[in-house]
Amino acid sequence: MTAKSATLLLSVITYPLAVHAAVVLKQPVVGFAVLLVVLVVNLLVRAWDKNARASNTLLENLLGACIVIGLIAMAMRWEPTYPLFLLPVLINLTLLALFGRSLLSGHEPIISRLSRFEHGELPHVLAVYTRRVTWVWTAFFAGITIESVLLAAYASLETWSLFTNILNYIFIAMLFVGDYLYRVMCFRKYSQTPILRLVLNIARRGISPFV
Repeated sequence: MTAKSATLLLSVITYPLAVHAAVVLKQPVVGFAVLLVVLVVNLLVRAWDKNARASNTLLENLLGACIVIGLIAMAMRWEPTYPLFLLPVLINLTLLALFGRSLLSGHEPIISRLSRFEHGELPHVLAVYTRRVTWVWTAFFAGITIESVLLAAYASLETWSLFTNILNYIFIAMLFVGDYLYRVMCFRKYSQTPILRLVLNIARRGISPFV
């Protein structure tokens, strides 16, 4: 596993748990502190990544810094918990837009492209299936975006945090594993990348090659 992959996986695991702990302990500043640490570590790893394109790295770094600075400014100006509500919605909306855009005419569905990276050119049956799975992921991200907004508006902070920082990631893992097991059972004549290697490959490449 590369340093970039390890850092990404660690960030994905650490930040939601830290935010949930901050909410439960009623210390939202902890969530922002962890977010800053995650950002700085990722910036350092990307800066030392010789394979990263300088233009992409600079753009991603600036975007990440702007988001964090904006969230901190909101926390200082208004209620500190408001930016915590905003970040999951922004993430889910971004993923919804990426998956949804890939379904437009002239674009290749993200799941189809991911599968092609792993297996080469896809037979028609897998091309059709992976397009449908991309629709499923698009609907999923639309659903949890709506869920995050509704919970922020009507549920307790602890309930919102439980879903957005813990349960939603479990739902993502369940959908990912469910899709993998379905392929293993229903498309046996086509080889499947072992699931752990598939996760590491996605972490290593990032999302950019698939959009």
